[in-house]
Amino acid sequence: MVASVVYKHRVTNVANIRVRAELVETLVDDRYRESPLYRTFRQLPWQGARLELRPRPDACTDSAAACAGYEAFRSWAVNGRCPNRASCSAAVNDCVEQKSQKLIDTMIVADAILGAADGSGVAVVSMDDDLVPGLLAAARYGRPTALIRFGYRNRPGEYDTILEHHGVNIYDYDDLG
Repeated sequence: MVASVVYKHRVTNVANIRVRAELVETLVDDRYRESPLYRTFRQLPWQGARLELRPRPDACTDSAAACAGYEAFRSWAVNGRCPNRASCSAAVNDCVEQKSQKLIDTMIVADAILGAADGSGVAVVSMDDDLVPGLLAAARYGRPTALIRFGYRNRPGEYDTILEHHGVNIYDYDDLG
């Protein structure tokens, strides 16, 4: 288990750690094994309308007044339709969808709190700030609590000071890639 490796030895070579990744469908606690939360992985329509588009960037090397590629992207994202509307009736949802996994962060937070409440140490491997409140709550139980991240060696995380102040150990490693 990653947590026991980190607590027993400060790992310097992550190549020797095996991680079994799978879609999560239930909490770690055995009491919930018979109540799987299916459909954590979903395909959703493109959320382009939520984008806030900026003007054409100065770095664009197109010498024209407006970059054709940028304007085509803008048309798809803002209007939801093909930029050639006169000859094409395709809508953005005919061409693009996004994949998303839901409930996972909340399940990790719940598992961290349940584990700490049951007297276990907690280690979460994530680069997602959505897990910070769960780590803080788990640390309140006084058990070893850790955040393990990859790719943060040269830059602190937004909430590192708060996490460390409340007893969450942070272990940063090089990128996995």
